Amino acid sequence: MTTGNVFEIRRFGLEESAAMTAISADVGWNQPESEIREIIVRSGKYLRGAFCDGELVGTAASYPYPDGNFAYVNEVIVSSAWRKRGVATRLLEALLPLTLADYPVLRLCATALGRPIYEKVGFVPFGTLSFGEFAGGEADENGISQFTEADLAAAVELDAANFGARRPEVLAKLFASASGAAWKLVRGGEPAGFILRASMNWFLQCRDAEAFTALLTYAASRVPGVPALIREEHVKLLPAPFDEHFKLTLMQYGENPPAPEPSFGGFLPDIG
Repeated sequence: MTTGNVFEIRRFGLEESAAMTAISADVGWNQPESEIREIIVRSGKYLRGAFCDGELVGTAASYPYPDGNFAYVNEVIVSSAWRKRGVATRLLEALLPLTLADYPVLRLCATALGRPIYEKVGFVPFGTLSFGEFAGGEADENGISQFTEADLAAAVELDAANFGARRPEVLAKLFASASGAAWKLVRGGEPAGFILRASMNWFLQCRDAEAFTALLTYAASRVPGVPALIREEHVKLLPAPFDEHFKLTLMQYGENPPAPEPSFGGFLPDIG
C-alpha cells in the first residue's frame, strides 16, 4: 500500500499497462490488459497519471475524434487507497487544458461516484444512460438478417450520425469479436439499424424507435439476457422488462451547448 502523501502528475506509456490494469480491477472494472494497452496507444499525448514514489495511483485519458472535433474523457480511475485526496481533480486539471487546446468540446459518461468531480471542474449534464438487462419479448423478424462484413460501411455511417464522429476501427473490431451475434434491419432497401454483441454489452444503432425495439427484441430472443446501455427516455419503449443495474450521466465541457439528442441506440461510450 502506498503511504506517501505527495504525488506528481505526468504522462506515461505502455510500460505502465499492468499497473493501470490493476487500478481498473481495484475499482471494479473488468478491462483486460490488452484493452488497457489499446487505450494507452489511442490516447497518445492525451494521457496523464498520478504517481507517488514511482507508483501509478490514478489515471485520466482523452479519446480524440478529429472528424467530430470533440474528445471523450475516460479512464478517470484512482486506486482505492488514494480516494478522497484530490487525485482525480488534479488529473483532470492537467488533462483538460491539454485536450481543449486541440478539441473545443469534451464529453464523458459519469458514474454516480465521478459526477460531482466532473461538475466541480466544469462539466454539465445533458442526458442519462441506463445500464441493465433486457429480458426479451416476442420478436418480429421482418427485415432482420445476419450482419456481415459487407454491412460495415453502412453501419459506420449510421454510427457517425448518432455518435457525431466516424469509428470504423471500433465497429470492425466489434464485428470480429461478435461470434455471429450480429444482425441488421433493412427497411425499404435502406439500413435502418444494426446490433452487434460486444464484450460487456451490446452495440446498437438505429434510425428510429421502431428499429430500436425490433433489433433489441430480436437479439434478446436469440441470446437470453441482453445487457444494454441505452438512453433513459428510451427505456419505456421496450416491449419487455428491463432490469436496471445502474445509471450513467452524459456530460459535456466546452463553449458549445450540450450535445443534441442522439438517434436511438445503445452505444459504447467512454465511461469515466
